[in-house]
Amino acid sequence: MAFNAYMHPRNPYKDNPPDFSKLGEEFADFKKYVQYNKAGKPFINFRSCAAVRELTVALLKKHFGIKLTLPTNSLVPTVPLRLNYLLWLEDILNCNGFDPERVVFDIGCGSSCIYPLLGVAINPEWNFFASDIDDRNLRSAKENVENNDMTTKITLIKSSGAEIFPDELEKLDACMCNPPFFNDQVEMDATKMRPTANSSCAGSKTETISEGGDLKFATKIVEESMTMGDRIKWYSIMLGKKQTLKSVLSVLKGKNISTIVTTEFCQGNTMRWGVAWTFLKDIPTQLIPVSPFQKSILKKQKKPIQMKSLVNKSDECLTSLKKILDEISVSYTVTKETSKLTVYIKAQADSWCHARRKRRQKQNKSVQNCETNSVNEQKLESSLEVELSIEIHSSNGKCTLCLIPKDQSQRDKVNNLAVFLKGKV
Repeated sequence: MAFNAYMHPRNPYKDNPPDFSKLGEEFADFKKYVQYNKAGKPFINFRSCAAVRELTVALLKKHFGIKLTLPTNSLVPTVPLRLNYLLWLEDILNCNGFDPERVVFDIGCGSSCIYPLLGVAINPEWNFFASDIDDRNLRSAKENVENNDMTTKITLIKSSGAEIFPDELEKLDACMCNPPFFNDQVEMDATKMRPTANSSCAGSKTETISEGGDLKFATKIVEESMTMGDRIKWYSIMLGKKQTLKSVLSVLKGKNISTIVTTEFCQGNTMRWGVAWTFLKDIPTQLIPVSPFQKSILKKQKKPIQMKSLVNKSDECLTSLKKILDEISVSYTVTKETSKLTVYIKAQADSWCHARRKRRQKQNKSVQNCETNSVNEQKLESSLEVELSIEIHSSNGKCTLCLIPKDQSQRDKVNNLAVFLKGKV
């Protein structure tokens, strides 16, 4: 499973995936969905809603002591994903000091009421308010709360739909929400037809479909948070599409909300995105752990961009490189060490991307066109400054160039230089 390595570090399933065979021996209703491949390894069909339902029920009972009942055609919550969200919320709340007692509002608890149930199971001193617009969902949620003796810890609220935050809410530590992802049935059906879809457990309409999809729902939370202010310390949302995350970040910045954190929820073949914000001042967000997925990206970005030289000696490679940089009018300085040569570059523009254009301009006999292109080029250069170093290493009769951007945000431009130099140096 591609993303399991990037689960939250405290997620018990990160390095310990459930043994379907052993789980089947303990839970008869789950056992009938366990299959075995030719090597004898157990697996289940994650596109079978019934199989995923029984897996969720079994995991919650075995590892958290939660008895869960789900109505037919209701959304089946996967346990590792919900844990990832709750554990990230713990990290956010604890960045300003640990407090075992928290009060959290779950927006749209669904029929399972999974977040409050799981939240209290792993943090017994937490308390939850949980709302839903659907009477059927609330009846099922109430049954699950009562069956687990959590009526003193979880308070259910019928939402009118007009406002997300009911008047009875006072000071809260956080709110959380897993909004309906889809705008309509057509969009949801299109997603289910994708080859990468892993589960057919769509859920009821109120759990999966909302006018405007998760972006409109999230935007409404942002707008109401402006009125609620610091009555809720942290607002958080889990989103199903990366593009929605980008849009929500734009909405938050448009409201001049500056304290924002994001993360990725990784499990199985599924990734979701989390965003949270606060109106409190001087919150040490740097103490919130970076997600394992973001760490992997940062680690990858820190690696230099390597390419092989056409020549075997470092001096010859340097001569060739200097000639090319001179041709495209890029300034540089060179330092020599025992083990390597280093070329430091500060370009006014990533002119290597526009070398062909410049050659065409020189060949253009029209003075007017040249003047126009020159103006456009100056505008382009002002926004494309880049600094990097190129280390030239020679070992075992081979020469290698390592391109290292000064700022990782310029990595794409430096990568373009590597592409430009390939086959020339």
